Amino acid sequence: MDRGRGTAFIHKLAHREDARALSPGSVLTARLMQHVIGQDRVTLVDFGTGDDPYKRDWMEQQQDRWLLEMFVPHHPRNWRPLLGRRLRSLAASAKRR
Repeated sequence: MDRGRGTAFIHKLAHREDARALSPGSVLTARLMQHVIGQDRVTLVDFGTGDDPYKRDWMEQQQDRWLLEMFVPHHPRNWRPLLGRRLRSLAASAKRR
């Protein structure tokens, strides 16, 4: 918990669809919520980035986050990260087809 700002950060927890009623992640999340809200008195619980279905189950609203990365294409130091991003983009496009 971030005591200065009243935010608890709870990241990916285990979820088993075949044990939905008492999934380990759901039970742990419920207990963590009880603690951070009831004892730590946080005003915000942050599940981090991503749009996993379990986050929609626990949260009232979604907050978009953006990351802006800038590279100078003609500088050799930037070629590796640019190539990696391009390859990931191509792989994602191929996966959608």
